[in-house]
Amino acid sequence: MTLNSRTFPFFFSAAALALAGLSAGCGSGGSLSAPASPGAEIVPASYIVDVGGRYLLDASSSIDPVGGGLTYSWRLFAPTGSAAALEDHCEDNPLEVCESNDDDICSDGLGFCASDDDCAEDANCLFNTGNVSSQCTTGMCRVGEGDEGPNASFVADLAGSYEVRLVTFTSEGGTDIEVAHLETFPSLYVVGSLAGFGGTEGAALADIDDPDVFAPDATRGAANPVTGNLLLLDRTLGEIREFSAVDGSVIEAFGQTDIHLADPVDLAFSETGELYVVEGDGVVSVFNAANGLFVSVFGDVTSGTEEVVNIAISPLTGELLAVDGRAGEPARRYDAGGVLGDLGETAVAGRLVDIAFAGGLPGSLFLADATGSLYRCAADGSSCGVSAAADSLLAGGGPSAVAGNPSYAFSAASSASVLLADAVNGWVVACNDTATSCQVFGATDTLSSDFSDLFFAPAETPTTTSTSTTVTSTTSTTLTGG
Repeated sequence: MTLNSRTFPFFFSAAALALAGLSAGCGSGGSLSAPASPGAEIVPASYIVDVGGRYLLDASSSIDPVGGGLTYSWRLFAPTGSAAALEDHCEDNPLEVCESNDDDICSDGLGFCASDDDCAEDANCLFNTGNVSSQCTTGMCRVGEGDEGPNASFVADLAGSYEVRLVTFTSEGGTDIEVAHLETFPSLYVVGSLAGFGGTEGAALADIDDPDVFAPDATRGAANPVTGNLLLLDRTLGEIREFSAVDGSVIEAFGQTDIHLADPVDLAFSETGELYVVEGDGVVSVFNAANGLFVSVFGDVTSGTEEVVNIAISPLTGELLAVDGRAGEPARRYDAGGVLGDLGETAVAGRLVDIAFAGGLPGSLFLADATGSLYRCAADGSSCGVSAAADSLLAGGGPSAVAGNPSYAFSAASSASVLLADAVNGWVVACNDTATSCQVFGATDTLSSDFSDLFFAPAETPTTTSTSTTVTSTTSTTLTGG
């Protein structure tokens, strides 16, 4: 048996290594020799897709050293809660996904069927007996054979890591194993109260109901980088509530935030795993991101006459940055000792309401100007320039929030490096990393929302509390671990 040596996203399982050892031992010290091993190879059309996107996997370049034809066996390991399964394909075009044949027959010969429910009570559907499927350009659908053949596909229905294992067999019994580790792009969430979109193309994801019930007046949100769960700040309730990153179901008030906060206004996570929350009086409290336990009071980030509307933590300096939302005022820099000064030239905005660093590679700082503009500055807030491309898509009084896309480093996200919520037009505007090219982001213009904030899921899926589910066309096994 041979094992392919590859870099990320491929890795090897213990089973693969064990098989390698068995194969190496065959024939040593005797007259018998191991069968020639095939060279299994998985080639994904893309290593990373948006949630809701389809992974296409091609193993047709696997090597057959015998020449008798390879047999393929695929298995899928999906995140906990996922219903993802390997899909069936058309016989004449293995890239076409299908579910049934139009002329499969019932076992009693009394009709055509797509499922057992189409047949009489004492009969069942004989899958793959027909030869025509309206879902295929020509020919039949290979029903129930999605885990066989050189091509496989599945839809990533949840954010997280997906592992695909392929075992190839030669006609003489030689085997090889290849494992592909696939990830989803971080999803975008729009607050008011919450809706999810694909992070690179903006396709609408499944509706999330619990936030509408348990945080109906949410105005700000953030994804917890430690747990992956979603936090919504509801000022009317005076709480920060936590929701599952898997299905959006409500968990409860986050840690001790309901005890220590009375009038929360905004929240931000630091690079070191702490949650900062500013209240209407300007006092900032710090909580442990893992469990929400109170850590300390950071300090007061107002002069006592204005209300802070947004805060951020600089990924470069670790300083807390505060925006008070008054006309002509800059963002200000703070540490635990108090104010450090203005953040560069950020007073250039007519009315600054939010700031964000470019996702992935924080070389730029973006300013949301409520008067209807987007500014791009150097990371220290200097050399600010207005984006003419964004201005043409923004309404006066519209910009309310800005966020850097953590998928910035991937080419698929290059046209959506920074995103800006426009509450007047009712859409999200996406721009490239230089803000010279902008467009309405995907299906966000179909959303009924206040567009009061937007944020991304964590760039890396937490694995400390997750499990993986193995899904094939016939079996399902749960394993602990990410």
